[in-house]
Amino acid sequence: MILAVAVVLTGCLIGLLVGATGIGAGTLGAPFLIFVLKIDPFVAVGTDLFMNAIVKMTGSIMHKRANNTEGSSIAPLAISAVLGSILGLLLLALLKSHGDARGSREILRHVIGVVLLLCALAIVLSARVRTRHLRFDTPVYLGAAGGLIAAIATATGVGVGSLSVPALHFIKGREQVSKIVGTSLIYGAIVTTIGAAGNALLGNVNYGLAALLLAGALPGVGIGSMLATRAPAALRPVVVALVAISGVRLLVGGS
Repeated sequence: MILAVAVVLTGCLIGLLVGATGIGAGTLGAPFLIFVLKIDPFVAVGTDLFMNAIVKMTGSIMHKRANNTEGSSIAPLAISAVLGSILGLLLLALLKSHGDARGSREILRHVIGVVLLLCALAIVLSARVRTRHLRFDTPVYLGAAGGLIAAIATATGVGVGSLSVPALHFIKGREQVSKIVGTSLIYGAIVTTIGAAGNALLGNVNYGLAALLLAGALPGVGIGSMLATRAPAALRPVVVALVAISGVRLLVGGS
């Protein structure tokens, strides 16, 4: 019972962060499942993506209704999300079919750790270095960034928001933070939905755990979305710290 409550509260925290900043589900969910619940990394990735997809869909709908999206970016991001997610699923299937199952899990743990540390660095840089020029705001740059992020996020289960939000900061220049969050959530919803479907086919989803996480995450994302237009940057240091700690623990083999 206590463990179930802890899972629901964790889901609520994840939803709150996702709604307010566009970051949180992938970077916090998978480490929680691996470290606290001792879930197999492959199942942790799949379960996290399944929960993440529903949370991002909910958040993106709320942000769309609040006009917190940047319409011209949606098409190139959507196309690249589909192509990148398919590539990520192929990489994940290849890794899982590796002859040494234990070795494959260790490889995945280290890949997730590296991605998390890169996410933490990207978030810090996005807060300090926002381009003043719009030369990067083209479908080509959006598509390239979207495809790469989708492949990484689908293969590892982490980083779609933590990478897409900083990427949009750089590409969109001085766009309002709330619009970057909303646009990132729409893009992330596409990536995670494809990733979740692929992982479900691979048998990598624990639906019971996903349901408990969603019980907290859905109310949380509603509250976070309402806070998005106020001060989402205030939550960034907390996310950076949690992401960096999780990445280091994965790399050093903590379990």
